Amino acid sequence: MSEVLLAVSALLAVIFFFKSAHHNKTVVLIIFFWIGFQFVLAMKGFYLDSMSLPPRPALMVAPPLVLLGILLALNKGRSFLRSLDLKTLTWLHLVRVPVEVMLWLLFLDKLLPVDLTFEGVNWDILMGLTAPLVVYFYFSKKIMSKGMLIGWNILSLLLLGNVVFRGILSVESPFQQFGFEQPNIAMLHFPFNFLPALIVPLVLYANVAALLQLTKKK
Repeated sequence: MSEVLLAVSALLAVIFFFKSAHHNKTVVLIIFFWIGFQFVLAMKGFYLDSMSLPPRPALMVAPPLVLLGILLALNKGRSFLRSLDLKTLTWLHLVRVPVEVMLWLLFLDKLLPVDLTFEGVNWDILMGLTAPLVVYFYFSKKIMSKGMLIGWNILSLLLLGNVVFRGILSVESPFQQFGFEQPNIAMLHFPFNFLPALIVPLVLYANVAALLQLTKKK
C-alpha cells in the first residue's frame, strides 16, 4: 500500500507541475531525466551507504535545490517561475495527503521514526487538506485575500522545511540528530527515494513560485 501511495503522489505532483508549466516540454524532459537518474541510483543501492562522506542521500535533494537557486538568480528563471499557473500550483499540494498517509504506514512498518508522521511533529497534511479550500475561497469565490494566500504559502514552506529537516537528520549518517531508536531507512530504498528527490522539490517549487507571483510589485 505504501508503494501505491508513493506512486500516486509522485504521478499527481508531476501532472500538476507539468500542467502549471503550460505543458512545457523542457520541464517534462528534465523531470523524466531526473526520475531515470534516481531510479538507477536507488536500484544499484547507491543510497544504502549513508555513512559515507559526503553523505550519498544528499544527491536526492541537492541538485533540485541548486536548480532552484539558479532559477531565482536569473531573470529568465524568475520569469519562468512567475509564469506557472498559480491555481494549479495550489492544487499540487493535494499530494501531501497521500504522502502523509504513506509516511504513517512506513512508521508502522518500522521504516522511519514517528516524528516524521502526523502522530509526531509533522503537520504537513494540513496543507494538503486545506488546498481545496484555498482554491475555492481565493480563486472561485474570491473572498480570500492575497495576504492570506501569502501566509498560507509561507506556512506551507515552514511545515515542509520542518519535515525535510527532520527527515534528513533522522537518516543513519555522521550527522544524525533524530530517530536513533528508529532511523529513517525508507528513503534510502526504491521507490521511497522519490519522496525527497521528486515530490518534495516539486512542492517546494510550487510554494516558491506562488510567493514570487504574489509578492511581485506591479
